[in-house]
Amino acid sequence: MSQVFSPIPPPPNTDTSTRGVKAVYIHCLGDRKVLGLPKYTEVTISDNHVIFTREKPTDISVHIGIPLLTRKTGYVDPRWADKKPRVDYASPKNPMSNIKALYVNLRSNIEHEECWSWADMGKWDKTIGTVLVARQDKKDITTHEVEDLARFFYYDLSPPMGELGEYIYEDYPKKADRKKVREKFTKDFMCQAKFEECYEKLKAERVAAGNSSWATAVSPYSQV
Repeated sequence: MSQVFSPIPPPPNTDTSTRGVKAVYIHCLGDRKVLGLPKYTEVTISDNHVIFTREKPTDISVHIGIPLLTRKTGYVDPRWADKKPRVDYASPKNPMSNIKALYVNLRSNIEHEECWSWADMGKWDKTIGTVLVARQDKKDITTHEVEDLARFFYYDLSPPMGELGEYIYEDYPKKADRKKVREKFTKDFMCQAKFEECYEKLKAERVAAGNSSWATAVSPYSQV
């Protein structure tokens, strides 16, 4: 399993830099259930943060025109790590579980059909922990934007991608035909229009539920 341990990630707005870039933590289950942290937290990182040099943008985010970089913090907080002695880290309910971060990293490179619709489980396994998300272009990104991106990948894209994978080999024996089907899927579903629909729907739901912070929320495309 790919566990990498490192110092605690900095709390929001404390990272010193020549030019701050707004990024977002997607907190793991332990952070949320034991420490009471929200699912998403904004943080200011340096414009020369390691995420900009070590990570590549996720496949789907490139298709929709908002290239995202993701990086595990590798931090294990003793307050939740010790909560369950001999914890089964293969369980989806383990403290380092981070399902939304997993789905943000689904692969969609049509040239590698054996990996299409799956995350790299050598990296994004059950021991994910809290994950940092930033835009490759170093423009600011908000918790609302990351929340909706994660929702878009998880609810809007993953189910139809999985459904397509169930029948595509039987219905399209030729690799060239399967490639065309995936190309059409990418064009029709992994696009700005579909994401904007998801964003506006989530915004309306949050505002209707009384979350006033969503009233002035804007799409990440406003910065493109």
